[in-house]
Amino acid sequence: MTARAEPVDLVILGGGLAGLTLCEALAGRGLSVLVLEARHEYTTDRTWSFWSAANEPDPWPGEQGRWDRWQVRDGERPPVKCSAPGWQYVSLDAGAWLKAQTERIASDPDQRLAMGREVVDLDFSAADVQVRLRSAINPTVIETVAARRAVDARLDWRRAPTPAYAQHFLGYEVESEAAVFNPRVAGLMEFKPGAIAGDGVDFVYLLPFTERRALVEVTRFSAAAPSWNSLQTWLGAELRERCGARPMRVYRSETASLPMTVTTPQRSAHPGRYLAIGQRAGVNRGATGYAFRRIRRQCQQLADALCRHGYLPSAAPDPGGPIERGMDRLFLRVIRRRPDLAPRLFADLFAGCPPARLVRFLDDRPSLLDRIAVITACARPAFAAGLIGPK
Repeated sequence: MTARAEPVDLVILGGGLAGLTLCEALAGRGLSVLVLEARHEYTTDRTWSFWSAANEPDPWPGEQGRWDRWQVRDGERPPVKCSAPGWQYVSLDAGAWLKAQTERIASDPDQRLAMGREVVDLDFSAADVQVRLRSAINPTVIETVAARRAVDARLDWRRAPTPAYAQHFLGYEVESEAAVFNPRVAGLMEFKPGAIAGDGVDFVYLLPFTERRALVEVTRFSAAAPSWNSLQTWLGAELRERCGARPMRVYRSETASLPMTVTTPQRSAHPGRYLAIGQRAGVNRGATGYAFRRIRRQCQQLADALCRHGYLPSAAPDPGGPIERGMDRLFLRVIRRRPDLAPRLFADLFAGCPPARLVRFLDDRPSLLDRIAVITACARPAFAAGLIGPK
């Protein structure tokens, strides 16, 4: 990596969703930006999904599919099928989205992306932030980059603390020889109580891209992480149930444990010079684990603040809000105390709340009436039993 004669205005540590979204939000705004990413290349190892409004990009970079209808099934009643005019459920290939961003950065004279660079440490003793790097190809080579400000968007699951409650999942993108999927409806939750032994909420997440190709994912909400073997055994059973004995091709797999905790932005230890964002700052939606929307909103707010004031704020912008945090805490309390009630609770929520109001709430854009509609849909005997009844 060629050394610069003077410090860059901003160094972004981590070139994942948060890092490259912030870089995109700063394009054309007069700041020199350097993104440091430890990976040598981007691969398709995960999917990002969210609800997209009619006035947003169509298609998104890396888009795999979009659905006008989605459903939740609790196993006892017919599936709850929903649609909301002006809204679609969208799935992105993360690797393709990241590669599209690298192409955009390559054409921007003010921005650079350096792959294969692992951050060793940060030094704040000088006027500029000193970032010491190690080459992933030759770990003995140490470089130093100077920047006026540093934003940390790294996500290292190996060093992250074990969450008190999390969404654990394993999924395969498969193609069957026969038409076995319905590409018109996204399956958000098909509950399978007891799929894995122990306390937890078990369900299947199914995104059908065509009649033959889909992402099939088994998911558990629990405090203790399930074993890899238990997830793999369950996923194999689900694929056999849907595809039978027909041959199928597995294109890729994805697995992770996403924290389901409700957090508030923390003040930086180096105000104005360093700030953590994205999942490193706990931006995930507590009750769902979703992060794509919140990360993009947080990065846009941060870019606007940085360009307006010329320095980083003391805490990362909060893309949620205190009311949503309070509602998420209550919902998480219920499903943690009574995981057996979760299928009915989610089905009641999707059946009882007008779809457009629920989507805006899940997308962090609710009005007061949207919040009231969600609360009303949750105000059922099952929710009360989980909140105040015996475990």
